[in-house]
Amino acid sequence: KTLFERKPASANDYAPVYGEYTVLVASYSSEDEAVSKLGALRVAGFDDAYFKKEKSKSVEGEWYRVGVGSFKDLKWALRTKETLRKKSLAVTPIVRKVE
Repeated sequence: KTLFERKPASANDYAPVYGEYTVLVASYSSEDEAVSKLGALRVAGFDDAYFKKEKSKSVEGEWYRVGVGSFKDLKWALRTKETLRKKSLAVTPIVRKVE
């Protein structure tokens, strides 16, 4: 197995697993922007990139959160975060536990 082995995602309905870690890449108010970012991440080899629509707690309206992966181990999520940053695919990626 490779260091960054990921679960494949062929559809936009991929979702990280509850209790695991994911890397949030960006948030957009437009679905088109989220789809564009999703495509760029997948072209770059992040097959487990996804987006989901959420209501914002701090800003009125719905937002599209773009993320990568579902990692059982925090260290792999942190390494993916750093890889995304180094490849200029995310300005300030955030690792969070899926709840």
